[in-house]
Amino acid sequence: ALEPNGPLLLGDLVWTEAQSHTTLGLDLGARIDLGPGTQLVLDAFVSRLQGDLVLNTGAMIFDRDENLPKADVTVRTQYGQIAVRGTEFFAGPSQGVFGIFVARGIVEVAAGGVAVSLGAGEGVNIANPGDAPSPVVRWGAARIAEAYASVIPAGQP
Repeated sequence: ALEPNGPLLLGDLVWTEAQSHTTLGLDLGARIDLGPGTQLVLDAFVSRLQGDLVLNTGAMIFDRDENLPKADVTVRTQYGQIAVRGTEFFAGPSQGVFGIFVARGIVEVAAGGVAVSLGAGEGVNIANPGDAPSPVVRWGAARIAEAYASVIPAGQP
C-alpha cells in the first residue's frame, strides 16, 4: 500500500481509483500528478538522471525543474513514447483522443513511425494506438484547462 512519504520502488504499479488523484515525488527531481483511473509503472531508474515510466491508463502531469541537470526520462504509453527533457507536460485522454501538451520545456513524441518535437504551448493528438501524432499545434487556454482539470480537479490540492 502506498503511504504518504513512503518509498516508491522499481516495478511498482501506482494507480488511482475513479474518484481520486495523487502526486508522486521521484528522486530525479520530478513531480508526477496522476488523475482518476490512472495506472503508472515505475519501470526502470538507473540513476537520479535516467528513468522509464509506463502510463498504462489515465492521465498524468509530469513536472521537473528545467534548471536541474539534464535527465533522460521516457514515458511509454500504448499510443507512443514520450522523451522528456526538463519540462512540464500533460499526457492522457483529451477531447476523445490521447493528447500530449507541453507547458514548459521540450518533449519528443514518437508514435506510428513518426517523431515530432513539442515546445512550450504546443500539443499533439494520437487518435488510436499505432497512429502517428497529429500535426503540432498550439493548444488554446480552454483545452489546456480541461486537460489539467482532468488530472487535478479545480479546488483540489
